[in-house]
Amino acid sequence: MKTLNFTLLIISLVMLLSCQNQERESNIQKITQKDTQEVVKNVSVSSTKKIMFDSLKAFQTLKIGKFEVDIKVPTHIPSSEIKGNILILQGWAFPKDDWCKKSKLCEKALAAGYRLIMPEMGKSVYSSKYFKETLKEWRVFPKRGWLTDTVFKELQEKYGIMLAKNVSSEKNYIIGLSTGGRGVALIVLDKPELFTACGALSGDYDQTQMPTDRVMAGFYGSFATQAKRWKDVDNVLSRIAEWKTPIYIGHGKKDVIVPPAQSKLLYDAIKKNHPDLKIKLNMPTNNAHDYKYWDSEVDNMLAFFNEIK
Repeated sequence: MKTLNFTLLIISLVMLLSCQNQERESNIQKITQKDTQEVVKNVSVSSTKKIMFDSLKAFQTLKIGKFEVDIKVPTHIPSSEIKGNILILQGWAFPKDDWCKKSKLCEKALAAGYRLIMPEMGKSVYSSKYFKETLKEWRVFPKRGWLTDTVFKELQEKYGIMLAKNVSSEKNYIIGLSTGGRGVALIVLDKPELFTACGALSGDYDQTQMPTDRVMAGFYGSFATQAKRWKDVDNVLSRIAEWKTPIYIGHGKKDVIVPPAQSKLLYDAIKKNHPDLKIKLNMPTNNAHDYKYWDSEVDNMLAFFNEIK
């Protein structure tokens, strides 16, 4: 009887251990299946996050919001070898492709491997907003927020260009002449994270030094009645402490449209507030406010961009 009881005990223990082992194997299998499913799920999610951008043709005009933007792409190199983007800001009331047609800027920049972006700014002065004093016929032209908030966003999200410096190896540059030079300064102040360097020719940067300027008065009201606005709103010099972008500044000393002193003011202010920043000033003696001068600066600006790492 004792032998039988002992045998039954052994059999019970063996069955118990067998059940425990089966349960453990089942749990391991469940865990393994769960982990595998999680990995598959993660791979699936990851694969759906891949972003596909629209391609850009050698030349095209985009309608972004209410206004147009011309884009030229170098055709002699693959897109993976494009050197960067140059945003080109024209003079006041100049067509968006004027600099291309009247100088060798676009020819040389494309040959150097840059993609060119030319927005239609019309009679814009790159103001942050309009005022009750702003002439009605000038309110149809874009404020600079159209560029910084609408154009940049569409180019980034739809075409994968004009991305911030910390997320793309493709560099962004911005150049402008006359009122476009003012636009350059205000935009790099607004978006320093986008631009590696900039170039500004024959621009105006402190409207308080030009109190009789009719264009400024047409947007901001007269200096006599709106002196504080002229000083504090869209005034590059009033924001000079924020400046972060290397800049090439050019201005012909025979300019009778925009005082050459404006470019010297900008240069001196940046040098004083940011002495370690890369900056260059060129003020040739015999040049005026015209494409003969602006064309002469194309090589200088492109060379300056090559110096900035």
